[in-house]
Amino acid sequence: MTAPRTAIRPLLRRMGAAPRRAWHSEPPWLIRDVVLALVIGAALLLGQNQLDERRANRQETLEAGRAQHAERVENLRFVRELSANRIEGSKLLLPGIDLAGTDLSGLDLSSADLKGANLSGAILIRTNLGGAALEGADLSGATLHSTNVEDVDLEHVDLTGAILVDENGQGPCQSERTRWPDGMPAPPARCPEGGA
Repeated sequence: MTAPRTAIRPLLRRMGAAPRRAWHSEPPWLIRDVVLALVIGAALLLGQNQLDERRANRQETLEAGRAQHAERVENLRFVRELSANRIEGSKLLLPGIDLAGTDLSGLDLSSADLKGANLSGAILIRTNLGGAALEGADLSGATLHSTNVEDVDLEHVDLTGAILVDENGQGPCQSERTRWPDGMPAPPARCPEGGA
């Protein structure tokens, strides 16, 4: 029994030497394929992670947009209710309110505090803003046909792209105390008979 073992040992040594030399000169196909699979897996994982991150960012943006829209709708409902149930001579305190893109046509917002309000893209046709405080308000892209801006200081108001005159040449109702931003000519004033 000892004889066959001694005869096998040199044979095993010779067989073991050949694979070791091949192992050092060129990795076996298994190792090469495992490394390739790891590289591909890491690339797929990274790509999937980026897709998930983009999807999450898009979802957050959509949810923020929906929340902002809901806030604007609620602000509009609140302002309409205040305007409809307004006590004579009362002042509406609405600083910084977000009413962008809303329709405020025909509302009485006279003497309202709208400092820093976002009214960009708002429709203000026949809206009474007489005596309103609008410092720092954003009225960019707003429509102001036949809007009463008597005694309003519009000097520090963003009116970029605002539509001040309709197709009939009807501009906002203004007084000599209405102040327009520097370099912006006052549009033609048209006030309803008997004041705004």
